[in-house]
Amino acid sequence: MKSCPQCGAPVADDARFCTQCGYSFQGQPAQPQAAYRLPETKQRGSIWAVLGPVLAILIIGIGLLLVPRSFWEKKPKVETETEITVRQEALQMLNEAFETGKAKLEAEMAKGEDADPEKIKELQLALEEVREKIKENQ
Repeated sequence: MKSCPQCGAPVADDARFCTQCGYSFQGQPAQPQAAYRLPETKQRGSIWAVLGPVLAILIIGIGLLLVPRSFWEKKPKVETETEITVRQEALQMLNEAFETGKAKLEAEMAKGEDADPEKIKELQLALEEVREKIKENQ
């Protein structure tokens, strides 16, 4: 090992340039290479990059907690007079259809052995449907 005459750094015996200062052992000074430096970062910016979103989430969360519970609850629909009237008329028509279907079923069943079982079953299903619609509209 030899040492650089310019900076005194230890250099390999077969080296042509000093790795510290760029001194040329062949008589010509070497052009020192520019050292790559990482760009300097600001520490304050990186703190806010983390704290900013955390604070935003906290503020939104607290805001949601302060909203009254009544805002989130589903409010019942208030019917207008027209809607009430239409619903009552529909209910009346359904009741009439139920009574008519019931009378037809009773008439078919009164036939005794001459009664058509398929027609009875069809009337029973129709009555069930009307009964369900009446429940929905009450």
